[in-house]
Amino acid sequence: MAAVPNNDGSQPPPDSPAPSVESVFPSPPFTESNPRADLILETADGDRFFVVKAILIQASPVFETMLSLPQPTVSEDPNEQEFDGDLPVVKVTEKSSALDTLLRISYPIRSPQLNSVDLTEIGDVLQAALKYDVDGAVFEIRNALNAPRFRDPINALAVFVMAYRNGWKEDAQRAARDTLKGPPLYAVYPCVGYCQSFRLSQIVTVP
Repeated sequence: MAAVPNNDGSQPPPDSPAPSVESVFPSPPFTESNPRADLILETADGDRFFVVKAILIQASPVFETMLSLPQPTVSEDPNEQEFDGDLPVVKVTEKSSALDTLLRISYPIRSPQLNSVDLTEIGDVLQAALKYDVDGAVFEIRNALNAPRFRDPINALAVFVMAYRNGWKEDAQRAARDTLKGPPLYAVYPCVGYCQSFRLSQIVTVP
């Protein structure tokens, strides 16, 4: 996302780094202190993110559909909907780290530095982005996977799998070529040599 003014109204320096991925959840602007929050997302880790429905609706057609349905009020049957104060609680299956990154990409704040995140975490964020149809997050993830640290032969194999699975032909071809820059894959992953029907060419050749 584009840089936004600081809390005091000043603009951040143009060369100031984007924030790294958070490690404590939730953290601003997703804490209980956010006065604009009108919904709570509870993660698989049990953390509660206080979010703004309007932003989720703009970022995700899935959330738009979900939140357009009639919502029970706190005075109705409590078994139908959990509330925290006056705010409805929606439980999601994502881990806190993945949801935090997805929300930061979707919000009008600086996005986290995805090229500093490990591939397992990026895979979790990508799954969430695809699940909720957050095109902006998918776009940023694809760009991040082109970073030099993900183009070494070892990481390139994981990038290839991620790209091939999602039909990103050009990304998959680039990652496949990157795997050839190192030792043969069976030298790094011995299990590859045990698969008699496995052909290395099937990994590095994309239809």
